[in-house]
Amino acid sequence: MRLLVFSAEKQWEVKRILGECGKKKILCMAVGPKNSGKISPREFDAVLFRAIRGHAKQAISLARRAAAAGLVVVDEKLARGIDRSKLWNYALFRKAGLFVPKTILLTKKSVPKLAGFSGQKIVVKPLFGKRGEGLQLVGKGDTKKLRRLATGGKYMAQEFVPIKKEIRVMVIGGKVVGGVSKQTGNWVHNFYRGAKPVKARLTEKMKSVCLRAARAVQTEIAGIDLALTPRGMFVLEANRSPGFKAFEKGTGKNVAGIIVGYIAGRI
Repeated sequence: MRLLVFSAEKQWEVKRILGECGKKKILCMAVGPKNSGKISPREFDAVLFRAIRGHAKQAISLARRAAAAGLVVVDEKLARGIDRSKLWNYALFRKAGLFVPKTILLTKKSVPKLAGFSGQKIVVKPLFGKRGEGLQLVGKGDTKKLRRLATGGKYMAQEFVPIKKEIRVMVIGGKVVGGVSKQTGNWVHNFYRGAKPVKARLTEKMKSVCLRAARAVQTEIAGIDLALTPRGMFVLEANRSPGFKAFEKGTGKNVAGIIVGYIAGRI
């Protein structure tokens, strides 16, 4: 197998994947957006896409060229030109019958609608954010700040639901690898914000919900975030290119090896 990994960032996860390829005597090469146009897909058997934020056009172009050359593309949806926002994912979750917090696009016209959200606070999220970047907790009555954030249509607004426990579940190739709870005193449950990974026991319902969430957004390697709340179990995220450093630490699973094995299996 000859594997090409596209990433707009120098990620620890990419190094892990390259390392696993080396152990298995698999030819593997990483490429960034600046040089992706110079790559001949015919020299490889598969291409894996990691970070593409800010460089979706280059990623989609490479994905389409790779698909046309007969390569395995992960995620396959990129070859069809699909790079979805978080808000679009929420719409797909709802369509699949999954339980999600009330969420709308934050615009100046939608600010008055936030009065109908439960609680006194609103979670404001960037449409294409990651690692907890840009998350804000805003008082429902702070319309001045909400209107300022509404400019440009770059954020979505979500009802704030107190979380008893948040669990990250890794789904690879339609199979649940395992899960870790994010233990933190911060309202933002994120490993990059200091949350500690602790191996979680997953129920059959949790596994089923995560598989449905990954299928709903057509994501082959997905980091699904589940929130256990007084109102029930919410699906919060389906990360297309999940970090797995904390996950490997918490579970002892070789995620990089599983990813390489999954791609090899597709070939």
